[in-house]
Amino acid sequence: MPINAYKSKTHLTIGDTIRYRPAFGRGEPVSGTIASMELTPRPREKYGVSVDRINVEAVRDNLVVFTFGEGRWCYSEQVILDE
Repeated sequence: MPINAYKSKTHLTIGDTIRYRPAFGRGEPVSGTIASMELTPRPREKYGVSVDRINVEAVRDNLVVFTFGEGRWCYSEQVILDE
């Protein structure tokens, strides 16, 4: 899926490519392909329940941790949804 094609979607799935700001939101935007996602009970929690598909509203609420591989991961508050 092209970067930010989810603007018109309601869900993100493993394998989607998204843009995010590394370094806890301070870095320049980069692209990453979602390798795994965890839905967390509270914002900025590091661990949660593994899911294959997530509602974009959970991303907006900062309830998701994304893993991209090679040790790269981010909180959903770092994901750039409206570009």
